[in-house]
Amino acid sequence: MKKDATLKVRIVTPARLHLGIIDTCGDLGRLYGSIGVTIDRPNVVLEAIASESLKATGEGAERALKIAQTFLERFPKARCAEINISHGIPEHVGLGSGTQLSLAVGTAIAKLSGLDISVKDIAIALGRGKVSGIGVNAFEHGGFILDAGRRRTAEVKDIQSNLSLAVFQRKFPAEWRFVAAIPGSGRGLSGRTEKNAFSNLPPASSEVVGRICRLIIMKMLPSLMEKNIRDFGESMAAIQSLVGESFSQAQGGRFFNPLVEDCVQLMLESGAYGAGQSSWGPTVYGIVANDSDAEILKEHLEKFLNERNDGTVFVARANNDGARFSHSES
Repeated sequence: MKKDATLKVRIVTPARLHLGIIDTCGDLGRLYGSIGVTIDRPNVVLEAIASESLKATGEGAERALKIAQTFLERFPKARCAEINISHGIPEHVGLGSGTQLSLAVGTAIAKLSGLDISVKDIAIALGRGKVSGIGVNAFEHGGFILDAGRRRTAEVKDIQSNLSLAVFQRKFPAEWRFVAAIPGSGRGLSGRTEKNAFSNLPPASSEVVGRICRLIIMKMLPSLMEKNIRDFGESMAAIQSLVGESFSQAQGGRFFNPLVEDCVQLMLESGAYGAGQSSWGPTVYGIVANDSDAEILKEHLEKFLNERNDGTVFVARANNDGARFSHSES
């Protein structure tokens, strides 16, 4: 490196669609588990340089600053940094903004500090991946992800370091597309409200969990490997229905609200092979086979939401590589 040169780190994260929590029963010793797909947009785009003091600017700057402060507390050898976020993922809409921003900030500071810290250890330090491992694995690897949840334990100190365990990750078909809509009516659960919702959620019956698992193992995964979009979409929609029933008490119904449910139904009637709600919503998504089908479905959704002056629509493809990193001298 040139004398007095400053190292700049740039990170572009993916987003993720959360296709559903598998097991809120936990009677086999593991809790939650989930399935999800990494998508190429929207993104957190972050640049950072080493600094004598900690600063953050751009989208979500206040949140990024708190994340950075926590990271420095957990890793005292890390250096301060100036962080700028030129693009962000909308918060609390079901696209995984918190995990992507946290991992981007932590990874940037680690790289600037010359610290060899794994993505898993960064996630643990910043409190990510406790309920679902989809976001952590989306950042690190991309693609389709199945995680088996975390171990059930009464030891709080163990829960803090007990990430959900990814048991299957595979590249998602490059030609398939997701059409996603974010109705503007409200935000999904997060923070303490989300924690309380999980605490008060009635456990799903072992029969419902068994049906979800059977759909994943006997239909979703084989159709993914065979690139059979019809069976993949059907399994996705069926799983969404079962998951929605399990979470109906927390969100007041199978979906976030009636508008979200109408969007899902519209997509299924307009050519989507499957459709559902990502995490707590309000983001909804439908899967189609190619770009032309995606544009047709996008037009249907835009017209529907424009008539209600509510929401945005975008087309996304799979991200099969995870976050992108680059560095330069300035």
